[in-house]
Amino acid sequence: MKKMKMLPAALLAFFVSLNFISCDTEPVDPVFLDNIEDQVPDTGSGSFQVNIDGELFTATQTQAVIGEGLIAIQGSGSNGKNVSLVLEGEAAPSSIGEYEPSDVLMIYQPETNPDDYGYINYNPDLVIGGEIPDDIYEGSFTITDIDTVNKTISGTFSFTGYWSNTDDEIESVELTSGVFTDVSYADNTTNPNPGSDEDYIVADIDGTETDFTIAVALVSGNFLTVSGQNVAPPKQIQLMMDADIEAGTYSITEDGGFGNGVTAMYSEGLALYVVSSGELTIISNDGDVIKGTFEFSAYNSDDENDTIDITNGDFEMQIP
Repeated sequence: MKKMKMLPAALLAFFVSLNFISCDTEPVDPVFLDNIEDQVPDTGSGSFQVNIDGELFTATQTQAVIGEGLIAIQGSGSNGKNVSLVLEGEAAPSSIGEYEPSDVLMIYQPETNPDDYGYINYNPDLVIGGEIPDDIYEGSFTITDIDTVNKTISGTFSFTGYWSNTDDEIESVELTSGVFTDVSYADNTTNPNPGSDEDYIVADIDGTETDFTIAVALVSGNFLTVSGQNVAPPKQIQLMMDADIEAGTYSITEDGGFGNGVTAMYSEGLALYVVSSGELTIISNDGDVIKGTFEFSAYNSDDENDTIDITNGDFEMQIP
């Protein structure tokens, strides 16, 4: 049975971390949510509407963010109802155009509900072994204009929404003729590539080089989390350690973290991989910027025979 919850509606540490999807066993890391309020523009500018099973939904508030390789747009109504659209992309003119369904994560949350479930643009019944294949995403998405002077974004979208908890046996809904026009966006565009002065985290996942487009470090008490996340297809990596960790090499263990050394995790689609062994090297940590390298092996929490190797990990991040 596949259950994927939506995080509470708000825009995100950048938007992705917004309300996005996660499996029951591993919610999207809350470190992404802590910077939301400082990132978003005033709401209410522009328009956002879509027909939901033939009934027109017109948002009373609109929000958007462009930055660090991601674009996110949200229209919100009463009682927590909202539609959220997230994709990888930069500012104009390169992001203007039509996108493949697999490039965009689209979500409809009908109203506030205690379990935070919603409709998503792929059928979770088709997910096998936790991995989300590119060809099961549905819908269309086009950016028609990005006004970099007035900082607004416009476009169109549609998708079939499938309820993210298949145990509920709720029918899918059709979102058609979606249009967002002149929605104000917060500009957080940076270059996440290594070698720049900006935050980044990269690693080879079973030999495939992966650049995580959202890179965030957060200190909570005496605990530091270094995280990276991609949207579609969803991937997430985390390293957890003491906030005052000094330069040196440390073992990464399954029972680490929270004052007990270092631990890590990786998730892809619905699959959560738990670290079995690894090594973290802190190159420097002056309390403002942390830099390091890492590698670790991990196993699928639902199938210990399914393992991955994460190598050539490298990060540098500002510590808020």
